[in-house]
Amino acid sequence: TVIEVPPLILIGIRIYNEDEYGKYIEGDIFSTELNNYLNRKINVPNFEKYNYDDIKKKLSEALNNTSDIRGIFQTQPHLTSLPRKKPDIIEIKLNSIGSPIDEFNFALEYLGKEIKARDVLIEGELVDILAVTKGKGFQGPVKRYGVKILTRKNSKARRVVACIGPWHPARVLYTVPRPGQMGYHQRTEYHKRIMVIGENEEEINPKGGFIRFINTKRISKNICRKRN
Repeated sequence: TVIEVPPLILIGIRIYNEDEYGKYIEGDIFSTELNNYLNRKINVPNFEKYNYDDIKKKLSEALNNTSDIRGIFQTQPHLTSLPRKKPDIIEIKLNSIGSPIDEFNFALEYLGKEIKARDVLIEGELVDILAVTKGKGFQGPVKRYGVKILTRKNSKARRVVACIGPWHPARVLYTVPRPGQMGYHQRTEYHKRIMVIGENEEEINPKGGFIRFINTKRISKNICRKRN
């Protein structure tokens, strides 16, 4: 599997502290150099009134042994083959490298910079892949579970489950196929080995191209060709 992995941009750092009620946000600090694509996602604040040094000093004083340091990252879909420019904003916890003060200073070094896949991943290591399936909305039991469609004139409905359970227990069991949300679920595949991390297309693409790869543009062009 070949995946395009454009670099992430560390646009901010968020600090969580903990009290008797749980974790709460102590504060954020953002980079003063943000690209224009971020305006498509959020309203970028006016950095002329943004006092970076005071916020940095305030957050450094608020750190303690229970502080949790997390990075706020921006994706760059415009660097991929997708017809999209609007970025996503994700929050990722930093790996523990020592005390929270060390983690905070480490994150400040990369604030506003790009984080490439090669900076985090190593060729040959095993990783877990998380993704979200294609959303299909509210669907019935035939599409969700493949139950049999009832025969003609069997009942008022055909694309339903004929019997959803016995009289007792007086409830519908979770094993009975029911209509509901289909798709848009998170799925995880474990232990995928990273074979190669390349910067150029020549490092990834084979010389003869990918076998049985179909160029959809060429096919549609041939189909729509005018007959003589």
